[in-house]
Amino acid sequence: MKKGEKIVCALFPNALGVGYAIFENPKKLLYQQLVRIRPMCSRKSKAFIEKIIDELQPDVVILEDPSAKNSRKRERVRKLIKDVVLTCNDKDINVYQYSREHIQNVFEQFGKTTKYGIAVSISEWFPKLKSQLPRPWKLGHSEQHHQGMFDAISLGMTHYYLRD
Repeated sequence: MKKGEKIVCALFPNALGVGYAIFENPKKLLYQQLVRIRPMCSRKSKAFIEKIIDELQPDVVILEDPSAKNSRKRERVRKLIKDVVLTCNDKDINVYQYSREHIQNVFEQFGKTTKYGIAVSISEWFPKLKSQLPRPWKLGHSEQHHQGMFDAISLGMTHYYLRD
């Protein structure tokens, strides 16, 4: 890692588990995954997130902003995000939060604003992810497993775009 570069951990808790992405810089995605947490509960999700933070010791943690105007986050996930922010504050880790609107505004410049379109852009920037690209969402169908991972990556990319 070059001097001045930091480890950035983007976290995206959702109904399936926790999507996360670890960056060294905007062009170097070190690791990404969506971990299913069953049965889904905030205690298990929080324990998993704290384990990641303790192992990686990131300089920055990125989360979605559940207090944003059009946020659809359920109360359980809102509280989980708030708990993660408090944990990071206790560990002197910088936390940034971005709304879905921030993400859409960044990716709009690349002609993509839907979750699927954003995932396509990400898979073009990081070709190793093409095999995990979720299918486009259809009415009446639930979100695909890997979407949370792409959501975490989009948070990380939004952070780099808005902070640099």
